Amino acid sequence: MRGGARVTGAVPDGETLDGKQRKLMSRPAELAALALRRLLRDAGWSAPRDAGLFLGVGASGGAVDELAALIDASREGDTLSPARLGREGLAACTPLLAFQLMNNFTLCHGAIQEGLAGPNAAFFSRGAGTVLALCEALAALDEGDCERAVAGAADSALHPVTWAELTREGRAARPPSEAAALLALSAAPHGALAVIEEASPRSAAVDGAHVVLRPADVAAALGESLAAIPALAWCAAVDLIAGGAARRVAVAGDALDGDAGVVVFGAPP
Repeated sequence: MRGGARVTGAVPDGETLDGKQRKLMSRPAELAALALRRLLRDAGWSAPRDAGLFLGVGASGGAVDELAALIDASREGDTLSPARLGREGLAACTPLLAFQLMNNFTLCHGAIQEGLAGPNAAFFSRGAGTVLALCEALAALDEGDCERAVAGAADSALHPVTWAELTREGRAARPPSEAAALLALSAAPHGALAVIEEASPRSAAVDGAHVVLRPADVAAALGESLAAIPALAWCAAVDLIAGGAARRVAVAGDALDGDAGVVVFGAPP
């Protein structure tokens, strides 16, 4: 297993996408596509068609002026009218907005760009759903649906609609951020930087782990990037093991949407 994470703002020079592609992407989709390209290159997966892709994703995030035009045209008094949405609302914005609004396209854009055609799934997440994405990837490997898979998340708390919602819910204590973080997983241990000893969407005792990383601590250090927080912690765990700083690391704790479960990483045999 190999890990890779890039904090927003640290995307290397030259790591960009085609301008036409970017017009179709939300910011999390762009981050996911860039991270996926980098991860496949680092892992040496030159022909990844058979690889699976499982991501935790956040809310949709289209351009605010486009969203405002759609909503204004769909109002009937003080309520949103589905009938007006179908008649006038959709006509008030570009059809390309759909590719930004549908949050499963956070996964789809990168998969199309890199040619991944294996099993896949996108899980709405503010942390806990990302653990489900990893568990699903491991299940796909275990059941033989694929021999290699990518798991992780991409999300942004910088979109005004998302940040307004977090503020209303009283969950805006940490600075907003955005990130994408991915793991390359393989059923074959050759060349692994770390192994996953345990992964569960429910909390469990982690006694014996040399290091415990908690999603809340990662969010406090890097800002709140919602679905991406557990995946950032996983990459940090892999880095600790690969760098010789620890032999066993557990990522465990709560997320904004509940129990973030536990994932235990160990040094390869």
